Amino acid sequence: MSTPAVQLGILSTLSINGGTFGSPTWTAVTLVGDLKVDSKWDVAEILIRAHRMKFKAKTALDVSITGKLLASLTNANYTVLLAAMLNDDIVDVMALNGSATVNGVRGYRFECQVVDASEDQGPTGVVWNDFQLVPVYGGTNAPKSVLVTSGAAVFTSL
Repeated sequence: MSTPAVQLGILSTLSINGGTFGSPTWTAVTLVGDLKVDSKWDVAEILIRAHRMKFKAKTALDVSITGKLLASLTNANYTVLLAAMLNDDIVDVMALNGSATVNGVRGYRFECQVVDASEDQGPTGVVWNDFQLVPVYGGTNAPKSVLVTSGAAVFTSL
């Protein structure tokens, strides 16, 4: 059976590292509903008199992860993310557009803080947290791009 040429969003993953940065132990955050990885470069403008066209240069990559997280009284990853929101904890996360064992899958790994955990408590709904994860400077571990090669995540510093 052949592999389809398209990637399905439902197969994308968000994982939390329960080990160390050098020896990660990844656990999938299974209660994520919607998931979005924003990835956009800031651009500086270059205007010189030699040409009437404005030139641009990429300067800094702005990455964040947003989504919906089903509220849970017992799920360990839910507890980690909500505690990080309240305690300023730093969480090592990896977001991929597929399984970490499928060649060609891409994504990001970075240490983050949870800056949003908004909760809709409407009377006819199920409780979800709209969350946002943003890279935080820790001084030691550089953010990484991820490419799965030979069935394993390969990390490259950004």
